[in-house]
Order: sequence, then structure tokens, then C-alpha cells
Amino acid sequence: MFSEEALATRAREGVSIAGVGRVHDAPTGAGVLLVEPDGQTAFIIAPGANLTLTPAQVEERLTSLLPQTDALLFNFEVAEAALSRAVTLARAAQVPIFVDAGPARPYAPELWRHAEILSPNQPETEALVGFSIDSDEAARAAASALLAQGPRAVVLKLGARGALLATSEIMQFFPAFAIRPVDAAGAGDAFTAGLVWARLQGWAWERSMRWANACGGLAAARLGAMAALPSRDEVKKLL
Repeated sequence: MFSEEALATRAREGVSIAGVGRVHDAPTGAGVLLVEPDGQTAFIIAPGANLTLTPAQVEERLTSLLPQTDALLFNFEVAEAALSRAVTLARAAQVPIFVDAGPARPYAPELWRHAEILSPNQPETEALVGFSIDSDEAARAAASALLAQGPRAVVLKLGARGALLATSEIMQFFPAFAIRPVDAAGAGDAFTAGLVWARLQGWAWERSMRWANACGGLAAARLGAMAALPSRDEVKKLL
């Protein structure tokens, strides 16, 4: 049931499903969202088929797609070994790598050592560095620690506090848009997708971060996860 719905949604939005595989011995991964009055969320997740993905399956599907791929963006919802193989293949094909470091898992830094951007949210950042980032000073320290692990840039998603960009030359906060949060589910995904898209256009950091914040803000201002993702025209209108 969930697989058919997920594939149909992507088809309606014009997203290619050429690389999607199916298994018959595990259910489609699913999540239940619990929304607090302030729009913040908690998740109950059943990974299902996500954690059955193997390096061999990644190689079978990804190898033929990489020649026409602009970027590899992944999160931690599949097994570490599968991600490691994807990174190896992408690097060999000179495809830039972007990492959305959620959900929090004790995966090896080798996964993001050569990433263009590593982008965790606040709980994920705290899991990676081992300390709280409730203050701006702590957030800067965390970003510096993660940057030292090798990625070209670290972008911390801090919810209503906005986002923090760290590179070898920049350490800057970018404020969130003033929106009324309804449901934060998918806001981080929208932010990261918008950021990756913007950087692939060749935009400078300031313009890219503003675009990403707009994507995340619009997603948080309405109910749902995929259903709340904004269109390009909606983002342009906000900006």
C-alpha cells in the first residue's frame, strides 16, 4: 500500500523512479509523525525495506544512473554499508556528494569526508559531536568540529534559529523566515533539497542559504511532510 502511494506521488511530481527497486520479503518503510502544539515533531519509524538495501543492490541500480546524475544526496535511513558503496561509486564518477545526516546514527565520518555539504539538524548535530548546541557559541564549535572531518561545508539546521554555515572561510548564521510553524515534518528535507539545488545552479552561499531557508520555512508552515513541500514558484513568491 505505502509503496504504491509513494511511487504514484513521485510520478505526479515528475520525479523519475527509474532507480527504484522492489523487494518482496520486507514492507515499505513508514513513519508516524506526532506534532506538538508549537509545530515541532516526533517520529515513530518502521524502517522496513530501507535497512535491507545492500551494497550490491546499490551498485546494480546506481552505476547506470551516475553518468547523467548532477549530485548524490543521501540521508541515514538506509544501511551504512549501502551508503558507503554509493559514496565510492559517486566519487569514482566525480559526482558531488551531499549528506543530510538524519536520522541520528553512529555512522562513520568516511561517509561525509568528501561531501560538498554535511547538513544535520540540532539533535543530529548533538549526536555527532557529543555536546549540546543550545547556544550560538556551541553551534559554532560543533560546526568547526564537523568541518574538521573533511566536508567542504557544514550547514547546521537550527529550526527557528535559522541555519549556520561553516566553510574554511565563512562562519555565518542565516535567520529563519518569520513564519507560524504548523508542522515541522519535512522542513529539514525541504531545506536541504533547496540548498543542494541552489548550489547546483552555481549560486553564491548567501543566495543559496536564503533559498534553503525559504524552502524549509514554507514546509513548516503547513501540515504534512511530502504534501507540505513547496514548489519553486512558491519559494520565489516568498523571496
